[in-house]
Amino acid sequence: MTGTPSDVADAPIPASTGRPADAKLVVDNVTVEYQTRKGTVHAVTDVSLDVPRGTTLALVGESGCGKSSLGRALLQLPRPTSGRVVVDGTDLSGLSGSALKRARKSIQMVFQDPISSLNPRRKVRDIVAEGLQIQGTGGDKAEMRRRVDATMEAVGLDPASAGDRRPSEFSGGQCQRIALARALVLEPEVLVCDEPVSALDVSVQAQILNLLEDMKERFHLTMVFISHDLSVVHNIADRVAVMYLGTVCEVADTAALYRAPAHPYTMLLISSAPTLGGTLADTLGESPITATSSELPSPLDPPTGCRFRTRCPRATEICAAERPPLTVIAPGHQVACHHPLEENR
Repeated sequence: MTGTPSDVADAPIPASTGRPADAKLVVDNVTVEYQTRKGTVHAVTDVSLDVPRGTTLALVGESGCGKSSLGRALLQLPRPTSGRVVVDGTDLSGLSGSALKRARKSIQMVFQDPISSLNPRRKVRDIVAEGLQIQGTGGDKAEMRRRVDATMEAVGLDPASAGDRRPSEFSGGQCQRIALARALVLEPEVLVCDEPVSALDVSVQAQILNLLEDMKERFHLTMVFISHDLSVVHNIADRVAVMYLGTVCEVADTAALYRAPAHPYTMLLISSAPTLGGTLADTLGESPITATSSELPSPLDPPTGCRFRTRCPRATEICAAERPPLTVIAPGHQVACHHPLEENR
């Protein structure tokens, strides 16, 4: 395909972030809070993550854990309440106006519901071209059409037959291809995928996941993949960050996390993830764990200390008194827990 991303000088991450220079995306102490009539919703609390260039980081957790809020905060939609988001050396949280608009070209998002994320009144070719028009980087009319058509072809859409049709004429999987083309036409450095296959049939999910892997290699992308499905994450992610009620409780390479989860909540997620042969935990030979409650606490009034303590069978007094920091327990493996599952390591 023509129109692959142009080479960009690898700017180092500013020393003030304390992050490695090979990180394409740096999330530095990001907090997201929403003000409502009932009080403050603590959607994301003091999250710090690094995503090395060319890798995929998965954000996993139950509904309401803050993973989608964090994903949108990466694009400053809305801006984080505090903290920084650094993409290839550029601090997005310090930008506004036209500077932020230009910087957003480097980080794009694919949303959960492929149909509702597309304007039903516009033709597919116009939907894909919209970002180029907003950024003013599409060139003349002929060049813009060439770039749009090349990107549509890359995601498996025929520009001749699909370009002049509207989203309502396509299936959910095809609409997700359109949404992916809309993001890729801007040649982003980072692609944030918010539950991109959860609204699709299982057979179509596999097609879109394979397509994402192909596009990652073809466009040299760094990806953040948001999902509640640990079976999907196991096959697509290089690293996994497990979120619970707005906080990160464990981060590790994918194989290490599934082989030896250290946080009780991670073990709970793995134990409940279904596979054809039972559960993901059965397949990987892990010991199950049972939560003391199935009810997720309210983000309006999260528990003190460790936020998982009200459901954790291993909780003690220190869990209520002190919030555990993310601590390195093995190379590349961090856990925020006063009583990690040491027997699994």
